[in-house]
Amino acid sequence: TIVAAMGATIDPFIGILENISPDDIEIQKNEVEKIFCIPVSWFLTNKPEIYHIVLQMKPYETDENGNRKILLPVEELGLPKKYSKPWGNIKQRVLVYRTKEDVIWGLTAEMVHEFIKFYRGI
Repeated sequence: TIVAAMGATIDPFIGILENISPDDIEIQKNEVEKIFCIPVSWFLTNKPEIYHIVLQMKPYETDENGNRKILLPVEELGLPKKYSKPWGNIKQRVLVYRTKEDVIWGLTAEMVHEFIKFYRGI
């Protein structure tokens, strides 16, 4: 199970397809942009690049005109004043594999990385 930064959980499944090419697979366009093949051996010899983002919680959002819309009425609810400003600043890892076919990043890269660790018995 992979837990996304925003809290969603993903349970990937791994299978072996024999005598089939990616062109034979009917994909759900609303879920999958495209399919391409990369041998597992490529991931065994190529480590992902590691980047980071910072996640921050805000009790408001600002529109394109600079107008602030309150999402969490801190004062009205009598919550601690510190929550009227952005908080959190949680550093989140982002993995990236640069392949000839495409860039694999984010949750997809996390799933690949975890599979490779499992494959190696780590």
